[in-house]
Amino acid sequence: MKLPFVKPQEKQQERRVVQKAPRTQDQVLVAAALDDVLILRNTAVVAALEVESVDDALLSPEELESRLAIYRYDLLKQVRFDFQFLIGTRPQDLTPYFQALAAQAERWATYEARLNTMLLRLDALLEEWETGKGEGGEEEFARWFGFRADELWGVPGEARDAALALSDPEMPARWRAADGAVRSQLAGELRAAVLGSQELVQHYQSLIHERAAFLQVATQQMQAPIRTFHVVTSYYPRPLGNGLAGGPLSEGEIARAREELDKRCSQIARVLARMRLGAQRVSGAALLELVRAFYHPSSAQMRRREERG
Repeated sequence: MKLPFVKPQEKQQERRVVQKAPRTQDQVLVAAALDDVLILRNTAVVAALEVESVDDALLSPEELESRLAIYRYDLLKQVRFDFQFLIGTRPQDLTPYFQALAAQAERWATYEARLNTMLLRLDALLEEWETGKGEGGEEEFARWFGFRADELWGVPGEARDAALALSDPEMPARWRAADGAVRSQLAGELRAAVLGSQELVQHYQSLIHERAAFLQVATQQMQAPIRTFHVVTSYYPRPLGNGLAGGPLSEGEIARAREELDKRCSQIARVLARMRLGAQRVSGAALLELVRAFYHPSSAQMRRREERG
């Protein structure tokens, strides 16, 4: 039976509110990158300094206290704008060390080429002296072998002494005055000196190549990370609360922000210099790499591995 004062129960359909996850672009606060600054979505302009690290265990107590005093009074109390320390990690980059090894290998290869030239042309020079030709001296040595005797400085063994003897202006006259037995003995000593140095140079070259190959394999397996330290500061070219209302920043606003950030970064860098900590402005690709490592560290690390091959 229907009662007039009783309303039938209405089935209310439950609404399922599905909250969509924000896009990746919305999670990244950076709107644009211009050389050495980042422009955020809230119109703030950001600059960063990369700071060198120091092992405080290697400092004396007096030196450590002096640096901490500068940090407390010159940085924390005297700086009148906001800044932030950003500490992260990255794989240790041994590229400079590998470049130094490559430079050493190239230097030893140059030494080996010069020693080979000496061995190839030594007999011809001595024969010319025997016929009465040749004046000796550094200029003649350079014409015959393509380098000066002093350029063998650093070559192990006695090759440099042999080169200095061959570049002596009086050597051709002494060679012509000597008999056949003395000439043969001297020629053998000169050749033995160059050969001995050549063997040592080849040995050092082999050691360098072995060390480079071992380090490349070891570093790829270990991937030992190192700490990175950055100081980040920002500037709002518009009054707070009116940032987004005016649309994108104008060129004048960006220029004003960059000028102010240059002053702030210079002030922080001067304080860090008094603490004996080197600091340099992060710009270009390094600034974008810093952002990438902050939002997606594994992706940044994979990218560095791909670049190393």
